Amino acid sequence: MRLRESARLCVLLALGGVLSERAKPEPAPPTHAECVELLQSGLCNQTVVQRVASAGSPLLRPLPFYSLGAVLEAKDAQMLSAWGAFKEMGNYDLCISEPDSHHCIIHAFGGPSLGTCLPSKCSAADYMRLFACDELFLDEGANATAALLPPALRNATALLRLLAGTLDYLAAKSTTKCADSVTHAMGPGARATLGVLVALACAVATATFVNAMCGCLTPVPKAIASQWDAIANSRRLLAARASGDLDFLNGVRVLSTGYVVLGHLFLLCVFNAKNAVPAVGSYLSSFEVTLIVGAFSAVDTFFWLSGVLAALALLNQAERAARTHGPSQPLALPPVLGVGAPAREASPAGEAVGCLADVDGAPAEVWVVTFASALRQTGLALVHRVTRLTPVYAAVLFTYAWLFPLVGSGPMWASVQVDPWDDLCKTSWWANLLYVNNLVGGGAVAGAGGAGGGNVGTGGCMGWTWYLANDFQFFAGAALVLPWYPRAPRTVVACLFAAVALSIVATAALSAQHNMGITTFGAAYASLVYFKPHTRCGAYAVGSLFGVFIHERRRRRRAERDLAALRGGVETEPPRTWPELVVALSSGLLLAAVFLLPWTDIKEGGLFDPRRALWPQWQHDLYNALQRPAFAAGLCGLAHWCMRRGGGVVRELLAAPVWAPLAKLSYGAYLWHLIVIEYVSYGAKDYMLFTRVNIAIQYVFVVAIAFALSYLSFVLVEKPFMNLEGQVIEYLAGSRSERSDADGSGMRGARRGGLDAAIRSGVRNPELGEPLINPLA
Repeated sequence: MRLRESARLCVLLALGGVLSERAKPEPAPPTHAECVELLQSGLCNQTVVQRVASAGSPLLRPLPFYSLGAVLEAKDAQMLSAWGAFKEMGNYDLCISEPDSHHCIIHAFGGPSLGTCLPSKCSAADYMRLFACDELFLDEGANATAALLPPALRNATALLRLLAGTLDYLAAKSTTKCADSVTHAMGPGARATLGVLVALACAVATATFVNAMCGCLTPVPKAIASQWDAIANSRRLLAARASGDLDFLNGVRVLSTGYVVLGHLFLLCVFNAKNAVPAVGSYLSSFEVTLIVGAFSAVDTFFWLSGVLAALALLNQAERAARTHGPSQPLALPPVLGVGAPAREASPAGEAVGCLADVDGAPAEVWVVTFASALRQTGLALVHRVTRLTPVYAAVLFTYAWLFPLVGSGPMWASVQVDPWDDLCKTSWWANLLYVNNLVGGGAVAGAGGAGGGNVGTGGCMGWTWYLANDFQFFAGAALVLPWYPRAPRTVVACLFAAVALSIVATAALSAQHNMGITTFGAAYASLVYFKPHTRCGAYAVGSLFGVFIHERRRRRRAERDLAALRGGVETEPPRTWPELVVALSSGLLLAAVFLLPWTDIKEGGLFDPRRALWPQWQHDLYNALQRPAFAAGLCGLAHWCMRRGGGVVRELLAAPVWAPLAKLSYGAYLWHLIVIEYVSYGAKDYMLFTRVNIAIQYVFVVAIAFALSYLSFVLVEKPFMNLEGQVIEYLAGSRSERSDADGSGMRGARRGGLDAAIRSGVRNPELGEPLINPLA
């Protein structure tokens, strides 16, 4: 018994050191009589064709299972990794063409995955019982042999006992899924989801037909139909906007989306590759792997973009709501971002105000911010954010939970239908729609590589949407703080710097406490750092600080233009200076350091072997703490250079008009891309061959299909609800403005009217290409 337990421990330590066991009840071991009955029945006796169609040996049951004892005895790391990564599907088409046959895949815990062709009457449970019977017979044989040997020779049966314990463990912990278990029957959830999608499609088709073919509609019905018209919404998607100083961000957004897709596709290819050893192993130890490590920084690009544009939109709204009289003048910034500070005084009503100084130093404008107006701005911004993100998110979420498992087939599709990770969508979808799925609703984190199909990220439903939860939480914090900027700019900026400091300190402390490496593939890093808001808020806060800087720069430029017009001159853009060039070059070097420094740590051990890392732990802690804020700071420097019309051909390429419609589709593409990857991976008839060409082909296919699905969801769900939400808020804002004009005049009426104007302009004519309605920007 001790040897049997030792065998189980060997398998756990050698093969499952970086894995976590899924809790499941172990089947009761069969008795000797049951094993004899099973063997005599011939229930699982394979024909010659079935043996040939099975992976492993055509003469025995899969040979690699029985070679584990020799692998453990050899203690060869390369042999052990080759055994553990072995995947072979067998010949699926040959198997299903054989009468009375079905194809099953055995997933050995910590070991190989093998396709096996079995008689139809032989269930997966019966086949796995054969391993338990083999263990029982081996154990009985070892005991009988030991009883006949003298005590000095009894250790000779240790290898038999080790093999018996190994087979016992594999029989208890392995899982088997058969292709004929795939069902296409629709349950209540699938029928309800399909019904809603069909209703939306009918509404869009009807509105499109009515708008295109009928000219007899009155203005109100025609306006309603135009909100759902697919042709009109497609024209809105392709409509060109006036170029601005931030138009290059469209290219950054689309390319970052593609980079995220590449990282996720690479992970699925690694875990489903039949040639993981040596092809994947050699790639993970090559310099090219820095491209994959860098893909996880693309998420920080999204956080940075979202912080920049959310800050600009919220500050513009706060400025319009707080302005009471006088021309628009630049607000004096705290010393950390500019020179000078606003004067403070009290209004006759006892409300705090900020007194702005014009370019000549004379007071010119008074800003008033009340608690009610700030709270109202926060509430409207959050409502707008929820109504912008949630409709298409819910459509994709319920499609993934109830319809997606029904659209595929093949030897691996049973993993999609019966995987408990995917069942979480049917029980924890509420956490996604409340944007708290990075904190609750998903159970334990599966690691950055994930387990269970598309849940690459967290262990919850659509695990890759942890980003949306973090982004929404960061936006909620910004919406609480930034409306107070006209009244207390120093305090607001201090809050943003505090968020950066929180990210740095929390990440450093967790990294030191848990001895983390610098990649996202460690279980501790994934569960404690990668997905949590207190460790990921740094990039968003840096982006918000940059948004404050841009906001003040634009206000000062407007004031200088107005002053030049009053003096009868023409204000011109100041030329670029060499300090700005130095900042841009330094920012580029900072980004290069974030991308390339990990190679000096992982070049010997590769991406998944932290035990062979070259850096001491304090360097890991320092890099983990500073990596994401430093990356965002580098983006700020390069973005400022591009805003000053630097960057040359790179800026021109990023600002090309072709990126604008793709940027609007980037949200949907992000939601769909891992569903497409999962379909490609688990809908295949064989494990993929890991080559650069195969990955490139699959990448192009996944990106194209993800953006195509994003377009469909854009015209069916996303844009119609955007149009309706904008009309409702505009109507409500107009009604409130009319009531305020009728019921109250003076300072309070002016402030309320200013806020309503801010709401209308922020929703219908935003300055930066709809910053409040672009979740990935």
